[in-house]
Amino acid sequence: MQSYVVVRLDIDAIPDGLPPMPERSRRVSRSMQELGDKELLERAKRRSRSNPPLDLHPVNIAMDEVTMRRLQMLPHGSSISALVQYLLSTAINKGSDL
Repeated sequence: MQSYVVVRLDIDAIPDGLPPMPERSRRVSRSMQELGDKELLERAKRRSRSNPPLDLHPVNIAMDEVTMRRLQMLPHGSSISALVQYLLSTAINKGSDL
């Protein structure tokens, strides 16, 4: 079963642009499963509120059960948007095995 999460992303900060829904869902799920708990928590810290990007866009991400369980373990106040922004913007997601 899949669940859907709406995150707000700075699309211009994603080097290859926003991938189509199936690809971005695979990238996010795979990357979240590869991250250790400590790094997952670090990447989910809220974005700075003193100078937030002005052009954040709502984006749907489909998530499998394993990924949703990892999200649910994050402490209150964590930013799923910041986490997804990091996962889609880093080299960890680049590769032809998507």
